[in-house]
Amino acid sequence: MPTARVYLCSLFALFVIPQLFQPATCEAGKVTVKGVHMCCGGCQTIAEDALSDLEGVDEVVCDLNTKAIEFQASSSKAATLGIKSLAAAGFFGKADHASTPLPFPASGAKKGLKANTVLLTGIHLCCTACVTASHKALTGVKGVTVIDIDRNAKSIKLTGDGLDTQEVVDALNRAGFYGLVSKKAESRSR
Repeated sequence: MPTARVYLCSLFALFVIPQLFQPATCEAGKVTVKGVHMCCGGCQTIAEDALSDLEGVDEVVCDLNTKAIEFQASSSKAATLGIKSLAAAGFFGKADHASTPLPFPASGAKKGLKANTVLLTGIHLCCTACVTASHKALTGVKGVTVIDIDRNAKSIKLTGDGLDTQEVVDALNRAGFYGLVSKKAESRSR
């Protein structure tokens, strides 16, 4: 006759162990991205295009008035893919999926890294209002002396003394833009 210990071990093996090896849940739900730079129909079209052909992403809504992008994701994987695609299109915002924060990809900025030149690439700059907003966002960064924006190349080059790359990216992100810190930046650690 089995003892209580054997009985408990059997229950554990039947009900607990299988739960430990279950794949992560693939939660479907709405993704909301707030605080995105969205000033014109061009911004809206680029954001919609970034999400239009992604597997598991549909019902895309870009709202110029609220500066928000929403879409339905069939899974957590599709939600992450949508955020990566928006970042690749140069958009940034505070994102959540089914009420869970969803991070944007890393920008390449390193905390504490100082540079005299910072080159940001992949920034959404479809019109003069985008250019103006990105310029305004970066003017307050400590040490910036020159801001060179190339709309066609979707890049911004900052020149100054001891620019903090993370501070530069944070200022751009607060304005709703995403950009990658290029490895071509002249850097020096302090």
